Amino acid sequence: MNCLVVVNRKSGNGERIDAQSVIKRYARSDQVTVKEIVKDEDSWSPEGYEKVIVCGGDGTLMRAANVIADDQLLLYVPCGTFNETAKRGGKKRRKVRKLSLMGYVNDTKFTYVCAAGSFTPIGYSTNERSKKLFKILAYLATVIKHYRIYRIPAVIETEQGRSQGEYSLIMTIHSERCFGFKFNRMYDDDNPSLYMLTIRSPRHNGLIGAIEMFFPFFRAFFIGFNREHHGKKVDFRPVENATIQLGQPTDFCIDGDKLQLDGELKLCLKKLKRNIYIVR
Repeated sequence: MNCLVVVNRKSGNGERIDAQSVIKRYARSDQVTVKEIVKDEDSWSPEGYEKVIVCGGDGTLMRAANVIADDQLLLYVPCGTFNETAKRGGKKRRKVRKLSLMGYVNDTKFTYVCAAGSFTPIGYSTNERSKKLFKILAYLATVIKHYRIYRIPAVIETEQGRSQGEYSLIMTIHSERCFGFKFNRMYDDDNPSLYMLTIRSPRHNGLIGAIEMFFPFFRAFFIGFNREHHGKKVDFRPVENATIQLGQPTDFCIDGDKLQLDGELKLCLKKLKRNIYIVR
């Protein structure tokens, strides 16, 4: 089998990846080409390969899933800082797991999160060198920097109804966890679903607004959810399909990558035509 091994040295634990060990374990009898990603401008293509093995973080997997063809086999070796997709499922995790469902925002696939608003830039703006040196602490060090009020005008429609207003956070998640916070206790890896979390913007700006914002974020991520929650500020629910009409271009964090979106967004969970395999 013609196999491409992609090693993302820019990922949080990318320097530890031993490409030869990956080949020995997962591509021993294949004809192998190795491509290393060491700079932002480095790119790769799956064209011409039957099997692709990517080593990196959640963003590396997301980018691979969006370029792989339906007839190509994709294996993922998690070597990022958080590896949220690989950690999904808790104690049910196995050495080899099948990833058969992915979230979609319009035509873009995401493995675990699509979010915009307060704190979400942490996922794509944290310094690469800091991630390699300090791992998860590198993200925590930027929390204060990104503690700011967002006002995202949006109309959100799900099968349960329609809401409209300004939001400090709009998050669609296909996991029990995000950035280390295991807040979605409704998630079941045997019966996966998409979940939508929205937090409305505070009434005030400045210090008063920052204080107002603290409590709904604490409610969402530190207390978490055992069931649906519908409050004045915080709403959390499972969704089959959702439509978000944005009032302005907005930067989203898609599995740790930045993507600016605008207009109408269609979100759903779809079955892949060929499973992706997460290996250890």
